[in-house]
Amino acid sequence: MPVVDFYMLTFEDMQSHEAGLYCCDWIEQRFSKGHRIYIHTSSKTQAETLDELLWTFRETSFLPHTLCYEELKPIPPIQIGYGKPPQITHDTLLNLTDEIPAFFGQFHTTAQFVPNQEDKVALARELYRSYRAQGCVLNYYDLRKAQ
Repeated sequence: MPVVDFYMLTFEDMQSHEAGLYCCDWIEQRFSKGHRIYIHTSSKTQAETLDELLWTFRETSFLPHTLCYEELKPIPPIQIGYGKPPQITHDTLLNLTDEIPAFFGQFHTTAQFVPNQEDKVALARELYRSYRAQGCVLNYYDLRKAQ
């Protein structure tokens, strides 16, 4: 049964630099625990922005990753894509889109980030109901309270 973790974030815009850094930290934490991660973005531009940030966000960090359309062999454990499923099996999906990808069920865990913005919170409630209707185990983490 897939697990879906909702993270209520402190910032309002997922396109902000702050959001990008949060994504990188989250990815680094999961990778350090041995997870293979697919980051599903809403566009090529968003995928390329995150790709660049993963290379530069911290001098001491190395997160082996690739964009889904790059021809690297072997494919690194972190892959960034948009519009289609990953090329290899991963255990964790970071969904940065406003909809549930049709392929989310192939992952053990899906992370759904929710910006602190009224319309995004309303959308997250709809996604929550959809995931629940599909029999997922749901978790909710309110990071606004952690500050």
